[in-house]
Amino acid sequence: MQALSKTFYQFLKIPNKALDWLIFHNFYISLGAVVLTYTTFALLDTLVTATNWALLIFIFCATIFTYNIDRVPFYFDRWFPITLQLLATVGIIICSFWFSWTLRFFLIHLGFIAVFYSIPKGLGWISWFSLRRIPLLKIFLVAYGWAAVTVILPVISLQADWQTRHILYLFIERFLFIFIITIPFDIGDFKNDQLKGIVTLPVWMGIKNTRWLGFGLVGTFLFTAIAYQTNLRYIVSTTILMAACCVFLIQVNAKTSRMYYKKYVDGSMFLYFALFSLV
Repeated sequence: MQALSKTFYQFLKIPNKALDWLIFHNFYISLGAVVLTYTTFALLDTLVTATNWALLIFIFCATIFTYNIDRVPFYFDRWFPITLQLLATVGIIICSFWFSWTLRFFLIHLGFIAVFYSIPKGLGWISWFSLRRIPLLKIFLVAYGWAAVTVILPVISLQADWQTRHILYLFIERFLFIFIITIPFDIGDFKNDQLKGIVTLPVWMGIKNTRWLGFGLVGTFLFTAIAYQTNLRYIVSTTILMAACCVFLIQVNAKTSRMYYKKYVDGSMFLYFALFSLV
């Protein structure tokens, strides 16, 4: 009986190990980028046949490429990270053939941000060109980059007017959401950033004040949704999402396991998709 119980326990751990593998190789975060982008298509009432699937594949590949830049220089002796990076590069190039020139032009500055933000730490003086080293810029770059990729790119691919009030609201909402869920990561990185001289919000204003800033942004997100939206389901969905963000802000501290952020905080992107893609 004890052996059977142990076998059953080991079987239950398989999904968790699979998730850990997806997280470690950045498939999890890349899928998060895809579902956030698809949610934008859904919120714009885009038909499935009109959805730009090449863009979704591109975003998946580009996210893998960007998030793996840090580790590739240190894994030249391992075939999987190198192969994954090469496949992601091929995917980026192939998918770009289906893009308009407007979309390609817009991607230039996002590519610049992605590459210079993610310059590997172990490359000597070159690492000093990393954008994340500019005081307080890190979290704004992350929020802007994700909002631009998951909102503006699908809007451009649909050839819609991205300067309308509705698109502006979507962009601000997505920016705030990413900003809020990045705060727990910065709190978790507090000690490392302090040692490396990287000035983030928690390093600059302290963990407690940064946490309160997060709560203030949650309130702003809710107020904006209630003021702009008339759809009750949308407001309820927003409340659920922001409640989850409050849980993250309350629970995290400088000692919180890194896997907690990667599983649950990043996982809020999938909650976002579940709540808003069906509104």
